[in-house]
Amino acid sequence: NCLRIGPREGIREYFLASAELKFNCFLLMPIMDKLPALLREENETELRRRIKEKFRVMNEKLNSREFAQNLNPPSLQ
Repeated sequence: NCLRIGPREGIREYFLASAELKFNCFLLMPIMDKLPALLREENETELRRRIKEKFRVMNEKLNSREFAQNLNPPSLQ
């Protein structure tokens, strides 16, 4: 395959490889550097939201149980 490649195809392959390398290094690397921090921040935000929601639901359940117990006081025998 390499023996059948003429000078133009070789230059084209070199140019494409060079352009791909430059694209990866100069355009994608800044994104890849920031990506872990962005993902970590998004995960922490979602975790905080879920924890707040859990505590809110638990608090509502406890309040409703206390309210129900106050409505039905234990009978005195």
